[in-house]
Amino acid sequence: MSGLTDAIGQAFAELLGNPLVGLAARLLAVYLIVLWVASAWWVWRDARARTRDPIVPYLAAAGVVLVTPLLFPLAVVVYRVIRPPLTVAAAEAADLQLAVLEEEATRPTCRRCGSIVDEEWVACPICGSELAIRCAECGRPLELDWTICAWCAADVPWSTPPAAADPTPEPVAIPIRPGGRPLVPVMVLPEDQVPSGAPASPGRRRTRKRSTSG
Repeated sequence: MSGLTDAIGQAFAELLGNPLVGLAARLLAVYLIVLWVASAWWVWRDARARTRDPIVPYLAAAGVVLVTPLLFPLAVVVYRVIRPPLTVAAAEAADLQLAVLEEEATRPTCRRCGSIVDEEWVACPICGSELAIRCAECGRPLELDWTICAWCAADVPWSTPPAAADPTPEPVAIPIRPGGRPLVPVMVLPEDQVPSGAPASPGRRRTRKRSTSG
């Protein structure tokens, strides 16, 4: 058993003594050191882009350096887990977009087509519907549901109450016949509708006289 162990150790020593194997080992060590330093530099840059604290990037890079070239991959994995999800620029862009959406939500919209309009507009540029009219006193736009102008307190045209009707009836012209007495129309009834005992009208008397003389 000891002879087998001695043979394996001798073979391993001969392998390490090979110039090519020694060169490969040295290149591998240099590669690990370069990757170790590069990982620490990447962690420093990434942390600097994700936080405004000037100390945090240096602490993260120091943590990668202190774990030696053998354990730095584990340190990089831990950093990727605990780092902020967004960079400072991405967080500012998201906040700006959210502010724009909130501002658009509070802006007035057209009652007809629902498009966003400006408070100073009097007509919708999309559908052409009327949004407001100008005040006759100050010239500022008026909302259609206002009762007075919000700028100068003037009455809006559509809130003015209609004029009260004059209770006095209009005079009616009565025709006056010569002599000063009003002309009252006389209705002549047919002979078969005249009640018994009522005096006959002049027209009917004339008709009777003509018929008798005939």
